Amino acid sequence: MLNDDPIPMGCVVEVRPIGVIEATQKEGKRSVRNDRVIAAACESSIYSSWNHLNNVDDEMLRAIEHFFVSYHAVQGRQFVPMRRAGPQQAHQAIARARQRASHHSFHESL
Repeated sequence: MLNDDPIPMGCVVEVRPIGVIEATQKEGKRSVRNDRVIAAACESSIYSSWNHLNNVDDEMLRAIEHFFVSYHAVQGRQFVPMRRAGPQQAHQAIARARQRASHHSFHESL
């Protein structure tokens, strides 16, 4: 999430999805999709008007991708960014995640 200041853990912040980093995550021979939605805080004085990844400079996007690559590498996984996409694809990624979560919860309860 793009915001002016750090947010303490547990806080709820209204955000607007502005894009997604589509990626795969590899652990051993297993590979799964692991997209990362980029969102802007609605009440941010800096980012409140941002509505697309085009608003984010390339250096910042590379830094975000590098964070995820490094974070997963420390855990023995490989995070591979494939492409960047806009807000429509971010909303689709969120919808897929919600669907998987509700499907998973349903089957867990059986």
